[in-house]
Parts: sequence; structure tokens; C-alpha cells
Amino acid sequence: MCLTSSRKPILFLLLLLSWFVESSLGSEGGLSSYKLGLRYLSEHRHDLAEANFLQALQDPAAPVETHFQLAWIYTSKGDWKRAEIAILQFIEKRPASSEAQYVLGYSLFRQNSYAAAVSPLEKALATLHSSAEIHKILGLCYFQLGEKERAEVELKTAVKLDPQSKEATYFLGRLYYTVNRFEEAQRAFENAIRLDSRYIKAFDNLGLTFDGLGLSEKAVEAFEKAIELSEQMKIDSKWPYLNLGEVLLKQNLYSESIKYFQQAVALDPNWAKAHTCLGKALLREGKKEEAKSRFLTAVRLDPGSSDAHYQLGQLYRKEGNVQAAERELKIFQELKQKSPTSNLSSP
Repeated sequence: MCLTSSRKPILFLLLLLSWFVESSLGSEGGLSSYKLGLRYLSEHRHDLAEANFLQALQDPAAPVETHFQLAWIYTSKGDWKRAEIAILQFIEKRPASSEAQYVLGYSLFRQNSYAAAVSPLEKALATLHSSAEIHKILGLCYFQLGEKERAEVELKTAVKLDPQSKEATYFLGRLYYTVNRFEEAQRAFENAIRLDSRYIKAFDNLGLTFDGLGLSEKAVEAFEKAIELSEQMKIDSKWPYLNLGEVLLKQNLYSESIKYFQQAVALDPNWAKAHTCLGKALLREGKKEEAKSRFLTAVRLDPGSSDAHYQLGQLYRKEGNVQAAERELKIFQELKQKSPTSNLSSP
């Protein structure tokens, strides 16, 4: 699960919306369709609210707040492009609105437009500087843009402003993990777990951190806890299975690793990485044809998987298929020359 599945940014947007609803309901005049839209919105009947707000906009005299209400409806639906368009129409008339700048920045963030999201988020912080949520989102944007020092500043600020934010704490840990600051990552993930003892992602990433520290037994325990919680909560969390499988594979426990890789594949049959890992384990057990099938599946599912091409090339080489091996290893080299994009939100 990634950041973008969190409800906290949506809840923050709801607080902003409530201010506009209250101020609009208290105003004089206005179109009846707009007022009706506000009523439906307060009742969480979003489809009817949207229809009435759109009807209100047919009149040039419609309150400019109508665009803000529509932006909120679109964010609640995850329709980020329409949310962006609606809030831009509001900002055209209310450029100084920090609340609207946040909605714009968050909508752009959800569309992976990280560079574009930075400016409105920074503008929002001009007056909403004590918002942990905005600092968190801005930190994630900076990370995706490769500005890790600035990302750390924002995420640490978010944690300072809201020490109870398990997500800000977790993502700070993810940042530390990606730059190999494992001791700091461990503390962050353990803090996140103290905030939520059923935080699957924190246990999973704590396992990765223990593995980075060379503490294999603790890594296995953390992954097993993540899997246990995933099964208890009936959440199809595929990463703990794959991560545990990789740790067991490094310990030459092939049969055990295969079991977890197979579970990862079962949870996501289109996951090229899981097929590649399963192929590696099968190859170690001498099951070449089964391994080749997994590598071929991985390449088909994700032609950009350098690891899958490498494994397939090495296997062809062992079989004496020189031409096929050279083809796959050439693709591998070409892919490795491209700089991979780090993602703070996965696993």
C-alpha cells in the first residue's frame, strides 16, 4: 500500500471544504442549484451535489466557491485531473487561497506530476505552515524529484508537527532506508509500529532494514509478522511474501523461498518481479525448464525488467543458446544504463 491510499490527506481536504460550505451557506443570495448542491454535499450525496454544482455554473453569476466544491467531489472520487481543472478555475479568481493551492498541489501529486506540485504546495505553506500533511506531501514530491535532503527536512518537519502521524514517520523511515541509513530507518519504522501495532508496511520495511543491517533472523521475524497481520486483516499484501522469500533464498533455503514466491505470484499473477524471483529459486533447485518459464513470463509482463532479461540470458548461455543469450544480455545492458526512478511509496 502506498501513500496515495491514505485517508489523511482526504480528511484534511474535508476540513478545508467544511470552511467553504459553512461560509457559503451563511452567505446571502446565490443560486438555488448551488445551495442544493451544498446540501447534498453535506449529506455525502456526491453525485447529486456534482450535478447541481454543474447546473449552477451555467449561470455566469455562480459563486466562485462552486469550483472549490467540485474540486472536493473529484478528489473524493479520485478523479484527479478534473479536480485539478476545477481548482484552477477557483484559483483564477482566488489566487491567494492557500487552501486551494494545497488542493491543486495534492491533485498534481496524485497524478505523479511532482515538479508541478511543488510550487502550489509551497504557496500553501505560506499560511498553512503548521500543516503536517502539506509538509509530508511536499517531502514526498522532493524525494521523487531526487532532492533527498529537502525531502528529509519536510518529512522531519511533518513528524515534529504531528508526532502521532504514523505515515510521516513511516515515510521518513523509507527515506532513510533508500539512502542506506539503516539505523535511523530502524528507529523510524519501530516508532511507526509503536503508533500502530498492526502497521503491515512498517513491519515489512523493518524486515528490509534488518536485512540491510545483516540481521537475517530479525528480518525473517518482521516479515512473518507482516504476513501474519496481512492474513488476519484479510489484506492482500504481496510484498512481505516476496521479501521473506528473498531473504530465505539468500540463506540457500530454496524450497522455503519457493513457497513464499508462489504466494506472491498468487496474489499478483502479473507481477514480473515475483515471477523472476520464483524463477531464481527454481533454478537453484535445478528446475531449469520451470525457471525458464518464469523468466519468459516476467519478460512478457514487463519488458523493462533488467533482472528478468539478465536471468534469462544467463540461462540461455548455460544451455548453449549463444544467440538468444546475447540478445537478452544486450537488452539487460541497455536497461541498466537507464537510471531507475526511486519510489518512496513502495513497497
